[in-house]
Amino acid sequence: MPKGRLRQIVRGEVQRTSPPSLARGVAIPFWMWAGAAALLALTVYSTGTGSSWSRKYEPSNARAAALLQHRHDLEAELERTRRESVILTIPPP
Repeated sequence: MPKGRLRQIVRGEVQRTSPPSLARGVAIPFWMWAGAAALLALTVYSTGTGSSWSRKYEPSNARAAALLQHRHDLEAELERTRRESVILTIPPP
């Protein structure tokens, strides 16, 4: 088989089996651009909404953290008081 014919066969096989690429002029469909744009818009909206909610509830979260800390302090004080009461109620020998 001559080299020229072999090259033609190989070139034809490569063209037949290779997937289409953007370099050969295959365009990206409109629906794909629309989907990417919708995803970008949703991401921007969600980021903005999340930030505004975070700022809105920041004082409430700080108050809840302060109350939780106060509760822990009260529980620690209660435990100390219970220990003291046990010591004070022990009968003398």
